[in-house]
Amino acid sequence: MERDDDRYQAGMRVRRSVLGDAHVDRAEARKTPLDTDFQRFITEGAWGSVWTRPGLDRPTRSLLTLAILASLGHWEEFAMHVRASRHTGARARDHRRGAFPRRRLCRSARGQPRLRHSQGGAGRGRCPFLHACEEYRGAMIIDSPEALTGAVLEVMQRTPDPRLREIMTSLVRHVHGFVREVRLTEDEFREAAAILNEIGGLSTDNHNEMVLMAGSLGVSSLVCLLNNGGDGAAETSQNLLGPFWRKGSPRVENGGSIVRSDTPGPAIVVTFTVVDQQAQPVTGADVDIWHSSPIGLYENQDPGQADMNLRGSFTTDASGRIWFRSVKPAGYPIPADGVVGRLLKAQGRHPHRPAHIHALVYRVGYKTLTSQVYSDDDEHLESDAQFGVTRALTGRFKRHDEPHPEHGDVAAPWYSLEHTFVLEPGEARLPKPPIK
Repeated sequence: MERDDDRYQAGMRVRRSVLGDAHVDRAEARKTPLDTDFQRFITEGAWGSVWTRPGLDRPTRSLLTLAILASLGHWEEFAMHVRASRHTGARARDHRRGAFPRRRLCRSARGQPRLRHSQGGAGRGRCPFLHACEEYRGAMIIDSPEALTGAVLEVMQRTPDPRLREIMTSLVRHVHGFVREVRLTEDEFREAAAILNEIGGLSTDNHNEMVLMAGSLGVSSLVCLLNNGGDGAAETSQNLLGPFWRKGSPRVENGGSIVRSDTPGPAIVVTFTVVDQQAQPVTGADVDIWHSSPIGLYENQDPGQADMNLRGSFTTDASGRIWFRSVKPAGYPIPADGVVGRLLKAQGRHPHRPAHIHALVYRVGYKTLTSQVYSDDDEHLESDAQFGVTRALTGRFKRHDEPHPEHGDVAAPWYSLEHTFVLEPGEARLPKPPIK
């Protein structure tokens, strides 16, 4: 069989524009080795030749196709082309009042042994014209799992906003595919719905269960990696925002301390440098810093810490640097008393995150950076429960066993951390705080 790729591609474009992407995607997915060549022949011959010939507009060609199918009694194909005619410009009244009066169609259908009209009363089947009329009234009569998915996809395709249409069409395709793949039971569906409701109920001003779940499934990290570093092609300084960022951290001068209440633990002196993609310093950038205590608790989790303890807001100097003093953070378990905790337990996973320091960098002309620098000496560095650790953001938390040369109040042992963040060009926009 001769294969004309240009004619095939032209036919596929016409086929999709007439029948819709959802229908064609389903048909392509159901192809088998036995009918692949025939499907290609139809695409080339019918869609790539007949439907592309000059002389007839799409509405006329659509009505002629319907007339031929009706005269031959090919009712299933007829119903398909009635649904498709919304894409060709043939109007419903052209079907009912012009070439295909409803009364005439019903008389034709009545003679078929397996067809009936809801108002006709005769026969043992179901009239395809009823389906066609219902399509134009927006009703959907579902007779199989495949028909259900197709009907939902067709509704999603009508979404006016292009991006929302793309997202919802893909979401339906994947969710329906997931349900089929795992053969989700009714009890499992009800339990899943209850779990989603529970996640919403567990989220408060101080806790965000949905962010924890997204991290525990790797979704947060995947979104981050795909949207940064040249669409995932290169390393990036971007990382998870996490569930504990608070807006309005107190301003701190470079060199100052962000310890605001008695917080026992080894001291750490941190220097962060902010540069652009050409390694030039970014001056005047606002940098929010926050991290857990040496016992692994943020101040909003620990009544023993002062408000805004271990948080601060800095501004980069002419060299693109900020520097400050604090206490060395510890790794910690994510909250495990809710849905996420039950999931981790059921999977035999630990809930721990390696120690890290958060940074949020805001500067007009650059995409706002949310990042974390992870401690290279943490036992959970390679098994983060939130899948957040990357090589680019693994920092050297260097231990010093001699007194600090400049700060006499920094006793040994103490730690130092130096790290460079790279900003990408883009929109400077602060995220919505996950907690207050």
